[in-house]
Amino acid sequence: MAKAAIKLASVLAAHNVPFKIMDHLSEVLRDIFNDSKIAQELAMKRSKATTVVTNVIGKSYKEQLAHKLRETKLGVLTDESTEVGSIKTPCVVVRFFDHDNECVESTFWELCEVYNTANPENVGKGATASNLYEGMMKTFEKHEIPVTQMIGFGADGCSVMMGAHNNSVASRFRNECPGLFVIKCVCHSAHLCASEACKALRRKCEDSAREVYNFFKCSSKRQCDFVQIQSFFHLKPHKMLHPSQTRWLSLVAVVQRILEQWEALRLFFSDMWLSEKLVAAELIFNST
Repeated sequence: MAKAAIKLASVLAAHNVPFKIMDHLSEVLRDIFNDSKIAQELAMKRSKATTVVTNVIGKSYKEQLAHKLRETKLGVLTDESTEVGSIKTPCVVVRFFDHDNECVESTFWELCEVYNTANPENVGKGATASNLYEGMMKTFEKHEIPVTQMIGFGADGCSVMMGAHNNSVASRFRNECPGLFVIKCVCHSAHLCASEACKALRRKCEDSAREVYNFFKCSSKRQCDFVQIQSFFHLKPHKMLHPSQTRWLSLVAVVQRILEQWEALRLFFSDMWLSEKLVAAELIFNST
């Protein structure tokens, strides 16, 4: 019975299925497999499923992962964020060679709370390099993973993570692990390079891309009218994309989509301007 409960809970965790489904699934299984003794004795709802995943499957996997990390070299990747519950946590990922699978694995290790209610003295420190470093090191010390096993560290390029003169997380790792290979996030570096390059362009270019998206986003009628024009030009009925502020290099896909639909967009906005006398359509048409 315990084996069946663990396997069923592992399916929920592996496929990101809401635990709430267990309030009905166990009853459905008993009804379907009425000749099965295991199904008839299975009694597991969402609370038990959550407990099994957290205290049985999760802890067992963490112990197996810790055992592997004690015997192999590893790299540490981290990034700090604030979740919807206003809890500031750095996510720690370990990268190592898994001898069982014979490949390099990047695996989630732990979420470390920066402001832990159990340690109120850390609140005054804030999200400093010292506080972040100590929080990460405690997770490895807890599972008896020696610091000498660490050969690499990766994070974004902010001063807290990558600053010099022993005032960053990276410099503290260097002091503990001589010869440590430190690398900044390639995505952040590419984003900074692209942002500096885009400063040579007129700001109106990016503003026009946002205006095109905003013109369509809340009007199903405009979207349907645009699909008809796309079919006239034998174009795929692709929607306009939103240039995001946080998704790196998203402007590339936005510009490519506008260029792909250029002729259809010109005809659409000229028609909206001349037939319906829309000021927004006129401004977009003249800006392009």
